[in-house]
Amino acid sequence: MKENTYTANVLHWFRHISQIPRESGNEQGISDFLMQFAKDRGYEAEQDEELNVIIRANATPRIRTTSANYFARSYRHGSRKIGGLYTRFR
Repeated sequence: MKENTYTANVLHWFRHISQIPRESGNEQGISDFLMQFAKDRGYEAEQDEELNVIIRANATPRIRTTSANYFARSYRHGSRKIGGLYTRFR
């Protein structure tokens, strides 16, 4: 039951975002949508002059960890940094 709800939610947002024109040089619509999305949910967000958006949300207690523990676990469990993101690999 939860999987169906999750899938329906993902598809809802995919369809919604897919309708926003966002080709190169026309990023204003998606950038504004993301800012409104964050504002509606009470998240801290910022939009720069290049229309990049950063949304900050608190971690849930289940995934909150210190940086030192995160990096130690990431190293032990086979994560590596690729393009600014930490990616798991095996």
